[in-house]
Amino acid sequence: MNKEAIIAEILTKVKSDLQNYVGDFDQLLSLENAEIMTKNLVATAQIFCEEVMKIYLTEHETQENTVVHNGKKYFFKCPGEKGFLAIFGKTSFERRLYCSKDGEYFVPLDHAWGMEDQ
Repeated sequence: MNKEAIIAEILTKVKSDLQNYVGDFDQLLSLENAEIMTKNLVATAQIFCEEVMKIYLTEHETQENTVVHNGKKYFFKCPGEKGFLAIFGKTSFERRLYCSKDGEYFVPLDHAWGMEDQ
Protein backbone atom coordinates (compact mmCIF):
# COMPACT_ATOMS: atom_id res chain seq x y z
CA MET A 1 0.00 0.00 0.00
CA ASN A 2 1.46 3.38 -0.92
CA LYS A 3 1.50 6.44 1.32
CA GLU A 4 -1.42 8.10 -0.45
CA ALA A 5 -3.60 5.01 -0.03
CA ILE A 6 -2.62 4.74 3.64
CA ILE A 7 -3.48 8.39 4.25
CA ALA A 8 -6.79 8.04 2.39
CA GLU A 9 -7.73 4.95 4.41
CA ILE A 10 -6.92 6.63 7.71
CA LEU A 11 -8.71 9.86 6.79
CA THR A 12 -11.83 7.91 5.83
CA LYS A 13 -11.90 6.21 9.23
CA VAL A 14 -11.20 9.40 11.18
CA LYS A 15 -13.75 11.34 9.13
CA SER A 16 -16.37 8.70 9.88
CA ASP A 17 -15.62 8.87 13.60
CA LEU A 18 -15.68 12.67 13.62
CA GLN A 19 -19.00 12.76 11.79
CA ASN A 20 -20.50 10.82 14.67
CA TYR A 21 -19.60 13.73 16.94
CA VAL A 22 -20.67 16.62 14.70
CA GLY A 23 -24.06 16.68 16.36
CA ASP A 24 -22.31 17.55 19.61
CA PHE A 25 -21.41 20.97 18.12
CA ASP A 26 -25.08 21.94 18.30
CA GLN A 27 -25.16 21.46 22.07
CA LEU A 28 -25.02 24.49 24.33
CA LEU A 29 -21.60 25.17 25.77
CA SER A 30 -21.36 23.77 29.25
CA LEU A 31 -18.75 22.02 31.33
CA GLU A 32 -20.47 18.68 30.77
CA ASN A 33 -20.73 19.15 26.98
CA ALA A 34 -17.11 20.37 26.77
CA GLU A 35 -16.00 17.22 28.63
CA ILE A 36 -18.02 15.03 26.24
CA MET A 37 -16.48 16.81 23.24
CA THR A 38 -12.97 16.42 24.68
CA LYS A 39 -13.49 12.69 25.31
CA ASN A 40 -14.81 12.21 21.77
CA LEU A 41 -11.88 14.06 20.23
CA VAL A 42 -9.35 12.14 22.32
CA ALA A 43 -11.01 8.85 21.31
CA THR A 44 -10.79 9.86 17.64
CA ALA A 45 -7.13 10.85 18.02
CA GLN A 46 -6.40 7.49 19.67
CA ILE A 47 -8.11 5.63 16.82
CA PHE A 48 -6.11 7.68 14.31
CA CYS A 49 -2.79 6.92 16.04
CA GLU A 50 -3.64 3.24 16.42
CA GLU A 51 -4.57 2.88 12.75
CA VAL A 52 -1.42 4.68 11.57
CA MET A 53 0.77 2.48 13.76
CA LYS A 54 -0.92 -0.74 12.62
CA ILE A 55 -0.51 0.21 8.98
CA TYR A 56 3.09 1.28 9.53
CA LEU A 57 3.96 -2.04 11.16
CA THR A 58 2.08 -4.28 8.74
CA GLU A 59 3.60 -2.45 5.77
CA HIS A 60 6.99 -3.60 7.05
CA GLU A 61 5.90 -7.23 7.42
CA THR A 62 7.62 -9.80 5.25
CA GLN A 63 5.35 -11.89 3.03
CA GLU A 64 7.93 -14.58 2.30
CA ASN A 65 7.11 -18.22 3.10
CA THR A 66 10.62 -18.82 4.43
CA VAL A 67 13.13 -16.57 6.17
CA VAL A 68 16.69 -17.11 7.34
CA HIS A 69 17.80 -15.66 10.66
CA ASN A 70 21.24 -16.24 12.19
CA GLY A 71 21.87 -18.98 9.64
CA LYS A 72 18.69 -20.90 10.53
CA LYS A 73 15.78 -21.38 8.14
CA TYR A 74 12.25 -20.66 9.39
CA PHE A 75 8.99 -21.51 7.65
CA PHE A 76 5.77 -19.51 7.82
CA LYS A 77 3.56 -21.17 10.44
CA CYS A 78 0.58 -18.89 11.06
CA PRO A 79 -0.46 -15.35 11.87
CA GLY A 80 -0.25 -14.35 15.51
CA GLU A 81 -1.51 -11.38 17.44
CA LYS A 82 0.87 -8.92 19.07
CA GLY A 83 -0.36 -6.51 21.70
CA PHE A 84 1.53 -3.50 22.97
CA LEU A 85 1.03 -0.37 24.98
CA ALA A 86 1.80 2.92 23.27
CA ILE A 87 1.32 6.56 24.18
CA PHE A 88 -2.13 6.42 22.55
CA GLY A 89 -3.21 3.32 24.52
CA LYS A 90 -3.25 -0.44 24.15
CA THR A 91 -3.44 -1.87 20.68
CA SER A 92 -2.83 -5.12 18.85
CA PHE A 93 -2.27 -6.33 15.32
CA GLU A 94 -1.50 -9.57 13.48
CA ARG A 95 1.97 -10.46 12.30
CA ARG A 96 3.50 -13.56 10.72
CA LEU A 97 5.03 -16.29 12.91
CA TYR A 98 7.75 -18.56 11.54
CA CYS A 99 8.99 -21.87 12.90
CA SER A 100 12.18 -23.84 12.26
CA LYS A 101 12.25 -27.62 11.75
CA ASP A 102 13.36 -28.01 15.37
CA GLY A 103 10.35 -26.05 16.67
CA GLU A 104 12.03 -22.72 17.38
CA TYR A 105 9.89 -19.69 16.59
CA PHE A 106 11.00 -16.44 14.98
CA VAL A 107 8.91 -13.34 14.29
CA PRO A 108 10.72 -11.08 11.80
CA LEU A 109 8.52 -8.06 12.48
CA ASP A 110 9.07 -8.28 16.25
CA HIS A 111 12.80 -8.62 15.62
CA ALA A 112 12.87 -5.62 13.26
CA TRP A 113 11.43 -3.20 15.82
CA GLY A 114 13.03 -4.69 18.93
CA MET A 115 9.86 -6.26 20.36
CA GLU A 116 11.05 -9.85 20.69
CA ASP A 117 10.08 -11.34 24.05
CA GLN A 118 7.95 -8.29 24.81
